[in-house]
Amino acid sequence: MPSAPTVVRANIMPTRSRKEGATNQDARRSMSGGTATIAYLGLGSNLGDRCASLREALDRLEDSGLRIRKVSSIYESAPVGPVRSQPDFFNAVVAVETTQSPQGLLETCLAVERAMGRVRDVPQGPRNIDIDVLLVGNVVGRWAELIVPHPELKN
Repeated sequence: MPSAPTVVRANIMPTRSRKEGATNQDARRSMSGGTATIAYLGLGSNLGDRCASLREALDRLEDSGLRIRKVSSIYESAPVGPVRSQPDFFNAVVAVETTQSPQGLLETCLAVERAMGRVRDVPQGPRNIDIDVLLVGNVVGRWAELIVPHPELKN
């Protein structure tokens, strides 16, 4: 049985503040006329500078047009699943404001992972970044590549 996660004292709020003036998200919202919803994303990293990877992912998510609303503490936890012989993870949850569909949000997350060099050669193996869509407003659904709420959310 894995040990309980440990809280890591680090601030990973995006390094680029967008509080002044209009943001890309504001421009997109006014152009699309879409209604924003709050979604929750799970971020994880167990390779390289894990804290820096989480921070970079937040910056890239923000640059993609998502509005970062809140970021949890970072938790360090042992790997779970079939590949146990890998480094411990740093994990965090981020609340974002988005007008994207759940599938669009997943595509944004996958694009950030690709831009950061994520390699998917071992399922549930070590990774520099992992971004999971956990919740999207009150949406409940199942698509080819996505289940909302995330099936492991209760764990």
